[in-house]
Amino acid sequence: MTDMPIPRTALPLAIFALAATTLDAQELPDLTEAESSALETITKGKILTTISFLASDELQGRATPSRELQIAGAYVAARFRGAGLEGLGEDGSFYLHGIEKTLPKDAEVIVRDSLDGAPKPYEGVRMLAAARKRIEMTYDARSAHAGGKPDDYPADTEGVFIVDEPEAVQRGRRQSAMARYFGLVMQVQAAKAAGAKLLLVRAPEDSDLRKEFSDRQTTTLAQIGVPVLLVPANFTEGRYFFDVPSWIVKQSENRNVAGLLRGTDPQLRDEVIVVTAHLDHIGVGVRRGGGSKDPSADTINNGADDDATGCTAVLALADAFAALPQPPKRSLLFMTFYGEERGLVGSREFCANPAWPLDKIVANVNIEMIGRPEDGARNKMWMTGWTKSDLGDLMAEGSKRVDVVCFRHNRFSPMLYRQSDNWSFVEKGVVAHSFSAGSLHSDYHQPSDEWTKLDLDHMVAITKGLFAGILPIASGDATPKAK
Repeated sequence: MTDMPIPRTALPLAIFALAATTLDAQELPDLTEAESSALETITKGKILTTISFLASDELQGRATPSRELQIAGAYVAARFRGAGLEGLGEDGSFYLHGIEKTLPKDAEVIVRDSLDGAPKPYEGVRMLAAARKRIEMTYDARSAHAGGKPDDYPADTEGVFIVDEPEAVQRGRRQSAMARYFGLVMQVQAAKAAGAKLLLVRAPEDSDLRKEFSDRQTTTLAQIGVPVLLVPANFTEGRYFFDVPSWIVKQSENRNVAGLLRGTDPQLRDEVIVVTAHLDHIGVGVRRGGGSKDPSADTINNGADDDATGCTAVLALADAFAALPQPPKRSLLFMTFYGEERGLVGSREFCANPAWPLDKIVANVNIEMIGRPEDGARNKMWMTGWTKSDLGDLMAEGSKRVDVVCFRHNRFSPMLYRQSDNWSFVEKGVVAHSFSAGSLHSDYHQPSDEWTKLDLDHMVAITKGLFAGILPIASGDATPKAK
């Protein structure tokens, strides 16, 4: 899951609102003998084998890009091959095309006082997000003022917006770097919605944004699609011309890995349910709190819960569906993404160049962080964006047959709808949601997110719940609809 602020304490299940899960249709029948046999392939031993490899120190946190992420991708491909799935890549490969974005060497923003003038030195101008293509923009500070709310962003005639840094930074409150970063993300998203072509963020010299902004966050921010520049707090007068460089886009060795279980019904086999999770994490390096000065201290962010648990579920589900004597009527596409932690790069690349027609994707079931249940929430999973479609109701009706509850989380269901790979599909008009079975615990994006802290029995139950929930959709008995 991309960077998110951490809640101070876990929320007790008592304050969650369990969504109504009764469907207008008749209650689903129990699983058949064949379905029950396939379900039993999801075992604690298989879950442990997968998760302990994907979250091992040897994979060095699976950063995008990295050799270790390539190794993890090869493991996923091998598992898909062993399950008897088809590859959707070139010549039947399980690898799909991937891209990398890098800035030109010594890339910098050029500021001029006229369109054809010489570069003008201006201390404190820093690029936080590059342009998708090189742009030259004009900003007249005398005719604009800082906006505050998403619907109150002023712009001059060139589409250049200016705001002050997020309040969380301004007020000096003790908030995590991720909370401050998330405040900036909200500003950029609001500016994009208002039509900005370039966003200037005024920040003083001692701003936390200037101190704590990482290259990874720069890449992530750029995925929103608006170039962002930090400018000095006194940036209030004059007319400026900005030359903002673009990313260099090249093919990546880190790719999405996809395996297809083709459906059996002549009318429905062209329709597909896409079951996904992100394979990458954030690599090596202490993320919050400074860390130990001991050079032997663990700095590998293994990402056991985020999101080796989701990938483990994808692989177990692929094995389970492939174990059915006859595949379902609809096709199932199992896929792991690279680059989620760098701004949903892999899923956005798939949706931009889909290996399966987007209008034939019935639903995307994305799996995020299912290994650390909150108190009172074992064998329970929640879906993001609950009110956006009826997929949650359908999954709840199916999963209850194996004693797994699927519900609407009052806080996280709306908050995290846009924060994982499902959002790339939503932007293209596909019914897509993430399913989680835990919380944003204190080990999130930390070296301490280890597989030894996971509740494996809970993971087994949730994966079985996902299998039972997906079955009616795969069989053609139910079709999710957007609301």
